[in-house]
Amino acid sequence: MIEWMQRHKKWLVITIWISTISFIAAGMVGWGSYNFSLDEGVVAKVGNLEVTQKQLENRYRQLYAQYNTDGQMDDQKAKALGLEDLALKGLIEQTLLLNLALDLGLRISHQEVIDKIAELDYFHKDGKFDPSLYKELLKQNNIRPAEFEEDVQNDLLIQKIVSVVPFGEITKLEKQTFSLPLSIQDKVQIKILTHKDARTQPTQEQLQEFWKQNQTQFQYPATTKIEYVLVNADSQKPTEEELQKLYEDTKGKYIDQDGNIKNFKQVRQEILSQQKEILAEDKALREYVALKKSTGNYGQEKILSEGDKTFGLEVLEALEQGKIGETFKPIKTTSGFIIFKILDKTPKSPKSFEDAKQEALVALSAQKAQEEIEDQAKTLVKKGFEGINLGFITQNTKIKGLSQEENQIVLSQIFTSNKKRNYISLQQKIVLFEITQQKLAKTSEKPQNIDQLVSFYKGQVISKEFYKYLQNQYKITTFKKEN
Repeated sequence: MIEWMQRHKKWLVITIWISTISFIAAGMVGWGSYNFSLDEGVVAKVGNLEVTQKQLENRYRQLYAQYNTDGQMDDQKAKALGLEDLALKGLIEQTLLLNLALDLGLRISHQEVIDKIAELDYFHKDGKFDPSLYKELLKQNNIRPAEFEEDVQNDLLIQKIVSVVPFGEITKLEKQTFSLPLSIQDKVQIKILTHKDARTQPTQEQLQEFWKQNQTQFQYPATTKIEYVLVNADSQKPTEEELQKLYEDTKGKYIDQDGNIKNFKQVRQEILSQQKEILAEDKALREYVALKKSTGNYGQEKILSEGDKTFGLEVLEALEQGKIGETFKPIKTTSGFIIFKILDKTPKSPKSFEDAKQEALVALSAQKAQEEIEDQAKTLVKKGFEGINLGFITQNTKIKGLSQEENQIVLSQIFTSNKKRNYISLQQKIVLFEITQQKLAKTSEKPQNIDQLVSFYKGQVISKEFYKYLQNQYKITTFKKEN
């Protein structure tokens, strides 16, 4: 506690554990392909429970989606952030809790899982749970219902075990101890350095050396040549007899608010869309047989680069795993049902210096610029600087010239810094700060959420010790990846 006060921590950032539920709610988010290079399906064993490669891949996707809110995330940035390690660490912590819950005899019934899923708004249509929407959303995210329901069950079991952990009451002394540092207000000046403040330009020799050392970054992407047929649902022409039959077969699911079955006229448009899709899929299956048997040109040809999501994620994954000559059954895409045969695959290949020169120049220039402004920042921290006065800052202070994410990082590091003057490194910029004045907040300005902050911090301390206990109780074995 004393160390916490000395380091001047005044802002606590809560890291929220991401469940599969939150991943689905976030919608379909694009991410790069990845491979954990594991021969076995198990990546760790915690007590009597296993952590599978599939779970690790799903958790990686969840984290990737969380960090990709601005659409700027890529495989290189994900690696730099250590998303694989974060994903595995989160799963191990989750599995420790599951071991304890099971040993204590806690269980989640099938009905509890059903009730929880039925509550989730993103599976609702017209104000109520829609089984078709549920299955479709899971399919779009490449998750089987059984997997999702198991994750929901685990979520509920973890909530149950966490609810029985005693966090204790907040004492008056704890509130007073927290209130003092949280009542301190800082008056801050800042100076932002960007790559425009750098003057050094790479030489031709430096550029060639950089290219030699980083050739794996500058490659032509792998490509897959396919022959395909696309069957569009909108082009199908159902007969009235087909529509009537589909309505009779499925009318039990068309219920109005009073519990009455809607008549054919009321649901005709929806029936029409469904029948068109049925006809399109049926035609696509016939096209699949024809394409598989064909020895000459049958469909259209297209070359797709690695990561190309033209036909959606499911097709992309099939292309990555498929072999030359393999024909794939119909896959539903936003454009219709696609059937395709892999004609050829070309692996990644390194670019020559001339072809990679411009990319290498951009990367090296950015690296050198960052190094130069960091040197400038170190000098200015030592001798002082004239910056922009932000006044007395709070966690809601907006800093001009920074994105929302950068703004939060800067404020967080200022609040947790034990130095009067320092700098903060961001991508392509550096923020210098200096605390020029401090004061105690007036009563009206003091934090109103002190109880929540004390509860959170106290919970963190208890949680840390709790996890130490679990780690001693349950053996953790992780299986090393192949490089």
